[in-house]
Amino acid sequence: MRRFFTALLSVVAICVYSQTLEPWQDPEVNEVNRMAAHADFTNKNEERISLHGLWGTMPIPGMWELNGYGEPMYAGQDYEWKTWWKSNPPALPDSANYSYTYIRSWDIPKSWKKSDVILHIGSVTPCVTIWVNGRYAGYGEDSKLEQEFDITPFVRFGKANEIKMEVRRWCDGSYLEDQDFFRFKGFARDTYLAKRSKRRITDVRVDASLNDDYSVGTVKLDVQTKGTVRWKAAIEGEEGLSVKNPRLWSAETPNLYRLHITSDAGDDISLDVGFRRVEIKGGQLLVNGQPVLIKGVNRHELDPDGGYEVSHERMEADVKLLKSWNINAVRMSHYPNDPYMYELCDRYGLYVVSETNIETHGMGFKERTLAKHPLFKKAHLERNQRHVRSRFNHPSVIIWSLGNECGYGENFEQCYDWLKQEDPSRPIQFEQAYDYQRCTDIYCPMYPPYGRMDNYLNDESKTKPMIMCEYAHAMGNSVGELDEYWNRIRKYPKAQGGFIWDMFDQAIRIKKTADDGVSTIDYYGYDGDWATTVTGDHNFCVNGLFDPDRRPHPHAYEVFYYYQNIWTRLADKNTICVRNENFFKDLSDIELRWSVLRDGVEVQKGTMTHLDVAPQDSALLTLPISNCDASAEYLLNVDYYKGADRVAYEQMTLQALPSGEKMENAVTSPSHSGLEVGFSEDGFVNRLRAGGTDFIKLGTELRPNFWRAPTDNDYGAKLQRHFRRWLNPEMILTSLVKEEDGSWVETTYDLPDVHCKLHIMYRMTSDGGLCVTERLETDSLNPAPGMFRFGMQMEMPKRFERIDYYGRGPWENYQNRNASSKLGIWHQTVTEQFHPYVRPQENGTKTDVRWWRISDASGRGIEISGAEPLSMSALHYTIDQLDDGIDKDKVILPNSHSELLK
Repeated sequence: MRRFFTALLSVVAICVYSQTLEPWQDPEVNEVNRMAAHADFTNKNEERISLHGLWGTMPIPGMWELNGYGEPMYAGQDYEWKTWWKSNPPALPDSANYSYTYIRSWDIPKSWKKSDVILHIGSVTPCVTIWVNGRYAGYGEDSKLEQEFDITPFVRFGKANEIKMEVRRWCDGSYLEDQDFFRFKGFARDTYLAKRSKRRITDVRVDASLNDDYSVGTVKLDVQTKGTVRWKAAIEGEEGLSVKNPRLWSAETPNLYRLHITSDAGDDISLDVGFRRVEIKGGQLLVNGQPVLIKGVNRHELDPDGGYEVSHERMEADVKLLKSWNINAVRMSHYPNDPYMYELCDRYGLYVVSETNIETHGMGFKERTLAKHPLFKKAHLERNQRHVRSRFNHPSVIIWSLGNECGYGENFEQCYDWLKQEDPSRPIQFEQAYDYQRCTDIYCPMYPPYGRMDNYLNDESKTKPMIMCEYAHAMGNSVGELDEYWNRIRKYPKAQGGFIWDMFDQAIRIKKTADDGVSTIDYYGYDGDWATTVTGDHNFCVNGLFDPDRRPHPHAYEVFYYYQNIWTRLADKNTICVRNENFFKDLSDIELRWSVLRDGVEVQKGTMTHLDVAPQDSALLTLPISNCDASAEYLLNVDYYKGADRVAYEQMTLQALPSGEKMENAVTSPSHSGLEVGFSEDGFVNRLRAGGTDFIKLGTELRPNFWRAPTDNDYGAKLQRHFRRWLNPEMILTSLVKEEDGSWVETTYDLPDVHCKLHIMYRMTSDGGLCVTERLETDSLNPAPGMFRFGMQMEMPKRFERIDYYGRGPWENYQNRNASSKLGIWHQTVTEQFHPYVRPQENGTKTDVRWWRISDASGRGIEISGAEPLSMSALHYTIDQLDDGIDKDKVILPNSHSELLK
């Protein structure tokens, strides 16, 4: 691996020559010759020369670490140097602060001579110093906003022009960019040279306001020019800048008007305009007068192959994906995104919290916070100002965020005060202001416990709407108990939703040569997957509803369900009550499809169209459902479709499984007789055989099971430690009693590690089955620790691949995450049960199982059922393979990856 370094001043030299600090060392110098920030728009009279391509050995756009220079580094909390250098802002660890210098020549046409030549950099991390034809042309930092430099004085028209840009690994601004993500360096987004008229429109601010009854929309423009420019503007299809009875913009109805601006200087600018009003009244956030629910996610700007380089196609696919999963809001965490992402949110309809590129987590939230550091006061304000001025025109932006995880101090108070004056049309949020500091209009906590939510929501003195900036940590197998949040959100008026952390797993694709030496295996890398770069933050970057390639994890379905906008309940036997949770759309374009299941088998179905249900209203609909006989379980499925897309659904019980018959149905006759059951010396079943077929793998046993592989969030809560005595508790056989004819066996075990006794009864049934009853007896004087699981497990020969079951599915589900999973009869394979979370962990379970059949290709197999519905799983991997040890240290390097499991 080759690296290029440039000489840097030593720490001693910085101290001695502090009066000659370079801009990248001085937190009060954040730009030199950089043009003022302006709204993002395209002027049709502008010509451009793309600067994309290879600059020596490095592409633009492109990340150093993905192009042979350095290694990908993930740091979740604290700065990149945290393992070997103590933060002391604004000082930097100079010994490792290398840089890369981009040099390339570009021909600039003679025809540009009477115009201004602007260097546009869409994004560069973390700072850039620019020379043109050997002359110093400027400097800028803030890696997540576009930067522009007027290089006209340095250009030779009609000739080749050498452009040199130096990007350092770190600058003083790096202290403000301690976000929880991969730390890449280099250029992202669009980089180009632009020809702009000497006399031109330089900025356009659009204020699309509504009168009090929303009957008139009016556009007010603040147009900045260079030189004297006469301009005019009109809304397409309208007269002037007013619209009567405008079609309002919201995430449900993203209505846009096209605004055209032309001038006598040749300007030709088109902008999308959305009429909508955002305000806070009565402790609620209102959009167009309605207290909308924020069904949101957080989203980083990341691609598994390109890092910060995210294509327009990927952005559009992301927005479409969010909309298709009932997500109506996105928090740009934790920095302004590419301008095109905002255009897409305008067009498709997503509420946006746009966040300033400030996070100083590594300095803590108390006295060392840079929110109180006077040297960084200017940078805090400049970043907020440039952010707001550049993204002001987008109707999708309904909330500004001052930054993330920064502590609280006067530096943010000045930002809040400036922004309230600059843009009174939008509320401001700042998580570090909590619910009592003045610098937030919204109480936007992270992961509030349910009790804290209740206290706030029941406290009438608390008047700010509660919209969680982060909740439901979607790391690995996760996102249980969404009902705990959404029952409260739907109950309390000032609870209005939140943003799940986060949209997709942040991980980088790695290609590994397979064992055959020819083919490759793709898997997703996280901290510890590269040779020397280890921060200790492991896979904390992997916490999405979707994997890095945007394929859904099972918990994404739970979010789809709780975020849906149509809700159904059974009013009586043949009548359902349909609730339209939309605020602006009726259900006239929705088709209702219903079906009745008898013991999991469809016996009746029908459709209804043109549903007459107004926004925020309910309606009773009668379905022609036949009578249910008393001997079976009857379920009603209702699915709502918009075109080919299902947008909501519900399953209701018409008649529960008859009581008293569960066990009789559970112990069913196999297709053969003569079940042979054998026991080992320690009292466990080690043989199940019928008709010459063995159902237990030779050398293994049907054994009690108190453990499952910990999930990522288990590790976060240290449950793998708290519950650890259940991993392999000592089991001492103290009693084994059996009937002489072998019809039953009862065993008792002492479990001294957990102060419990375990009783197991095995009973042969008259119809050829084996009934197993397991009972745990605890000691009230010596309480046992909590446990992950209480049940049994066995290994079966690999050929038993087919699964048919009546329970919740088709995707993985758990007792606190199964509202989205319907009861039904599902036909699957053992191979399909495993879900490849980036880091292997517990997965593949199905709940509320009435019966479960597992068989081989010939159809021979076993059926398992219970006196009550069971949780079941069948995998080609052992619990031990999926368990990463006491602290994810079972395997340090290489890390654990689902794709690499045997």
